[in-house]
Amino acid sequence: MLASPITFTHDVTERFLRYVVIDTQSDPASPTCPSTEKQKNLGRLLASELQAIGLADAHLDEHGYVYATIPANTDKKVPVICFCSHMDTSPDCTGANVKPQLVKNYQGGDIVLPADPTQVIRAADHPALAEQIGQLVAIWDQLDGYVTQMANTVIARTFAVSEVASSA
Repeated sequence: MLASPITFTHDVTERFLRYVVIDTQSDPASPTCPSTEKQKNLGRLLASELQAIGLADAHLDEHGYVYATIPANTDKKVPVICFCSHMDTSPDCTGANVKPQLVKNYQGGDIVLPADPTQVIRAADHPALAEQIGQLVAIWDQLDGYVTQMANTVIARTFAVSEVASSA
């Protein structure tokens, strides 16, 4: 068990906004794992944050994977659970100079990207946005096309869940 209660200094939204500005663009032509060395920057931050909340064995391996153990909180024999996710971003879009924006209490309709008003996330092109009315939606300026649709839909749902959880 952890020695003392964990005190979080950042909520899910703050952490997410710090993570998305880290350039983790992948390189499909690379024979290495990860495909770019810069992908380890996010891994280093995650390992450091896990150590800061008391997971002493948190570390980043040479392949860019982050590992940490959360001890069981029961005396019962229970299986170990692994959470696994990739940290890279598409090679089709730069991961540099990402400027995330939050649309709080999304009211529907198109979303004009603040840094480039010619880029618009059109509600008609992204019907999943209709499910996010009243929610927090994260956007950023470097994405376009299909990637924007996927990213904003997933992020909107993530924030909807996290904001409900953090307000409970």
